[in-house]
Amino acid sequence: MGSESLESLASAASAFSPTELASLAWAVAALRLGSSEALLETIAGTAICTLQQFRARNLANTSWAFAVMRFEHRPFLLAVALQTISSIADFGVQSLSNMSWAFARLNVFDVPLLAAISLRASELLG
Repeated sequence: MGSESLESLASAASAFSPTELASLAWAVAALRLGSSEALLETIAGTAICTLQQFRARNLANTSWAFAVMRFEHRPFLLAVALQTISSIADFGVQSLSNMSWAFARLNVFDVPLLAAISLRASELLG
């Protein structure tokens, strides 16, 4: 994908819904699009403002995508950690796994987040 296409996506992404942002981040990572930092910056900035509207899967998939791309946006990751903790009851095993992997790959060790994930996993796995 050319840089002009990525720039067009970046300008449009600021109006995307949480699901659209998560899907876009996932697609960037799945396709391993190079030169996508500006697009990922836009996704992170837009997502931070709307994280309370993100479902568990949106949070996990966006975090997974950033980890695949090795895009470490600390303000986004800290906001995701807080939102995940507050909505941990909505997380299933797959979302917990993706979230754990993403934060580990990016070397972000948020103790309250890890504790919430561990507790929720224990509940789910009995």
